[in-house]
Amino acid sequence: MKTLAVILSGLVMFALAGCNANAPKIGVLNVERAVDQSNQGKAANAELHALIKERRDELKQKAKDIEALKKKLQKAPSSAKKANKEALTKANADYQKLLNSSKLEIKKKRAQLRNQVLQNLQKVIDSIGKEENFQLILTTANVAYMGKTIDITDQVIKAFNKSSGAKKPVTR
Repeated sequence: MKTLAVILSGLVMFALAGCNANAPKIGVLNVERAVDQSNQGKAANAELHALIKERRDELKQKAKDIEALKKKLQKAPSSAKKANKEALTKANADYQKLLNSSKLEIKKKRAQLRNQVLQNLQKVIDSIGKEENFQLILTTANVAYMGKTIDITDQVIKAFNKSSGAKKPVTR
């Protein structure tokens, strides 16, 4: 029994001695904020919004064309109604195709731009991690709670903007 007590106290002392070692440096990053507030992220968002506006304008024009065809169909003599109905049906189908292709194009462009920004952001995160001897950098998506002192988001945004030549967002 005394031997067990000696062994246990030795283990406790050994564990306490390990507590004096330097704690690992941990940082937490809000990736969404870093992407949205960085110059490169803002430029990507501006490019995406320009594409969305362009596609929306095309769809509005198609919708106007369809409305014009509907009015023409109402005023047309009965002999021309069949041809006008076919034209209206085709215009509606073209509108749906344009709508679906626009959604797909925007989705692909969003993913492409986001992946590009995230790849460049990852290089900056790696650099900060190595330069400042971080043992671990987590994202806020993986953390239930964190103290403000380990949030490195602002630091990452500044370094990311600096690494990308402090480019201002491109607007169209």
